[in-house]
Amino acid sequence: MLKGFKDFLLRGNVIDLSVAVVIGAAFTAVVNAFTDSFLKPLIQLLSPGGDQFRGTVRVSGVAFDYADFINQAITFLITAGVVYFLVVAPMKALQSRRLRGEEAGPAQPTDVELLTQIRDLLEDQATRGVPDDRRGPAPVPAPERAPAPAPMRPSMPPAPPVSPPVSPPPTSVPRRGHDAETAPAHAAAPPAHASYAAPAGRPTPPHPFPADTPPRHSRAGVR
Repeated sequence: MLKGFKDFLLRGNVIDLSVAVVIGAAFTAVVNAFTDSFLKPLIQLLSPGGDQFRGTVRVSGVAFDYADFINQAITFLITAGVVYFLVVAPMKALQSRRLRGEEAGPAQPTDVELLTQIRDLLEDQATRGVPDDRRGPAPVPAPERAPAPAPMRPSMPPAPPVSPPVSPPPTSVPRRGHDAETAPAHAAAPPAHASYAAPAGRPTPPHPFPADTPPRHSRAGVR
């Protein structure tokens, strides 16, 4: 609490006010003496009436002392002027000199200025190290391309793959010891008639082989 009271007393406004009150109180006596000694007698000389009633007006036996009112108004004006020119004006001059000595801080940039600086920095970084004569023209946006048409389907389906012809199984001559009846069908000798159609690429034997005759390539004579 004492600290707060001390801060309140040490404020600039309180000090200025106390100085003004002291000077005003000291100057009031001077102003009162000046008005009582010079101004009030001057007003009484200029006002009509007898010597004992100068500076007053009587209406129905009641006296109105207008000289005292004029005296107090003049005292107030003189006191206010002296306080202003001797206290207030010098204090304002000292404060203005003090403010002139303080350097104002740099003004903060606005949002538009910050964005402009960022744009300039980006452009400088993009073009740094590239001479002016080597800088290519600005890129031209590519024209919009039309979508490619869909591939057309063939009107007829493709032909199926051709399989190679299957050749008939080769006929074999029955081995020795097998007759025509017991020999399998693929090992039997061809029929001995002229209407037999030999397979393609195989010659027709001129004479039929009897069933009981051993084969031509028999190993009976080989020892």
